[in-house]
Amino acid sequence: MDIKGQCWTDEESDGENESEQFLYGIQCCLLQGSCAADLYRHPQLDADIEAVKDIYTDSAISVREYGTIDDVDIDLHINIGFLDEEVATAWKVIRTEPIILRLRFSLSQYLDGPEPSVEVFQPSNKEGFSLGLQLK
Repeated sequence: MDIKGQCWTDEESDGENESEQFLYGIQCCLLQGSCAADLYRHPQLDADIEAVKDIYTDSAISVREYGTIDDVDIDLHINIGFLDEEVATAWKVIRTEPIILRLRFSLSQYLDGPEPSVEVFQPSNKEGFSLGLQLK
């Protein structure tokens, strides 16, 4: 990359080996934010995220995008504070901590890609969390 923020083409990088050219490509991608995976994000994803926020709250969902690998993690925070203490004890859950339902799928192929992977957990309740397996 030159001082003006332009990425060098293969012709302009005489004398460099392929790995150096690859590293320049990664630097350009990171600095300019123009990676191929960043070019397309399924429009329905934003609509669905906003719908969850509208129905519940902004804190009911968190999103982590991994654009360079075309993945996104969506965490749905399920409040279980309404459970009786007796039920929470029987289910081995912590009433004061939400259950996290994590969906991981393709950022660009949100509706058309492979089935998402699913994890269900409570961050501080990893031992004996059989409810997570049932919900999954």
